Amino acid sequence: MLKNLFSLEGMARPTVIMFVATLVGGGCDYLFQIVMGRNLGPESYSELNALLSIFYIVSVPTQTIGTFLARYTSRLKAEENHGGIAWLMRKTLVFALLIALLVALGLVLALPQLSRFISLTSTLPVFILMIGVLIVIISPVGYGPTQGLQRFHLSGAFGVTGPMGKLVFGLLLTGAGFGVAGALGGVVIGSFLAMTVGFVAVRDYLQRPAIRVSKNESSSMKRYVLTVTAGIVGWAILINVDIFLARQYLPPYEAGLYSVASILGKVVFFLSGGVCSVLLPKVSDFHARKKRTVDMVRVAALLTLAITTVVAAAYLLFPVPILNFLYGGIYVDAAPTLSILGLAMVFFSLSGLFLNYGLAIASRAYILIFSAFTLLQVALIMTFHNSALQIAFDLLATGTGLAAVCWLYMEIRSRAERF
Repeated sequence: MLKNLFSLEGMARPTVIMFVATLVGGGCDYLFQIVMGRNLGPESYSELNALLSIFYIVSVPTQTIGTFLARYTSRLKAEENHGGIAWLMRKTLVFALLIALLVALGLVLALPQLSRFISLTSTLPVFILMIGVLIVIISPVGYGPTQGLQRFHLSGAFGVTGPMGKLVFGLLLTGAGFGVAGALGGVVIGSFLAMTVGFVAVRDYLQRPAIRVSKNESSSMKRYVLTVTAGIVGWAILINVDIFLARQYLPPYEAGLYSVASILGKVVFFLSGGVCSVLLPKVSDFHARKKRTVDMVRVAALLTLAITTVVAAAYLLFPVPILNFLYGGIYVDAAPTLSILGLAMVFFSLSGLFLNYGLAIASRAYILIFSAFTLLQVALIMTFHNSALQIAFDLLATGTGLAAVCWLYMEIRSRAERF
């Protein structure tokens, strides 16, 4: 089944491309985290990751815009409406610029509250963060259509350039003594390089004459933006809020230990990113052509399990040697937390797959499921946060329940699917 589905529908080659890009990009991301953890020490490292969690949450429009463009570019491509793709990109660029400016302004206004809440030692990193937000919110105008057009080799280049730039310039700036601000500077420079790759990848459509889509299609796009925003907001909170809340509830040293465990645990999650990147435009294309999609998702889910459980098992069996090798002896106390978070991320990986499926077919039911579990996770962490290990179990409970409910709903829905 796997061989036929992935070869006949053209998923084998792009899945390999995106998986390799995910490995290289993810390797650079986690090497960045390891080096920053060693160079900054537990307290400054915790501050860096609290700021990065804010960065990822306020950058939610990036994922929203990217997913929106990937889906509708795929649909317009299936209809051979290339002028409509050009129109959509230009309209979205204006919208993205407006959103980027509003989010950056919000960060400036929230600066005093942020400084107090996460005990910032300097306000400079927040201003660097603001520049990064401007860049990453504009970036999906290039990356989203690249994914939707199924130019996966260029999507892979985008996924590698950002993390590699972050690592190189983060090392240079922190080595020069700029500390947390230098680490964030590396993130911003890497984001700029990735944005450049994305726009180069779709320059032919930026130069193409634009043709406005129909009013019905335009109305459908506006409704879909609301759907995808709700889903992405919930997802961003689910996978980032733990570090932010750990910084608030735990002592600085223990929060630093949790940050290391969380960052390493998310290796499991990010390994499945290549599968999700291929699945969304493929399912969207199938759905637009009235073809059955559930079998593809089942295979992708099994592939995701096969990829993620290997790393999760290593975390469960050898957490101390892994931490000692990557971060040094100062972080080995994070071993129990890492074991639990590795297992939790297997279920979050599955959940991310189902979210992409729901967004590809514009199903609001998945959005409601994710919203409910987002609230559940925040409530669990706010109630049970006496230790890093307790917060890890909060995530395990949330991830397991979310993946189970999503898969069950897909199977129930598949019985009613007529194509």
